[in-house]
Amino acid sequence: MTNDFVSLFKDTSVAYAISVWELATAYRELANASGQFLLLGAAVSAFYLAMSLPMAHLARRLERKLQRRQVETELDLTA
Repeated sequence: MTNDFVSLFKDTSVAYAISVWELATAYRELANASGQFLLLGAAVSAFYLAMSLPMAHLARRLERKLQRRQVETELDLTA
């Protein structure tokens, strides 16, 4: 479920508006114009991680919460 949630987020309109392809294109153009490949590559990577990692973290928390609730429901049914 976590992977599906993260994939769904990456496929949303927000991710399309700021997609990996567009980030890579902007990086390539700016890096070629300025010559600062490493700095701009780190900035693009940080931006993508800042967008993706919180969603992955939230998805994991949601998955654990739902799993606990399912276990509690199963225990209630067996009691």
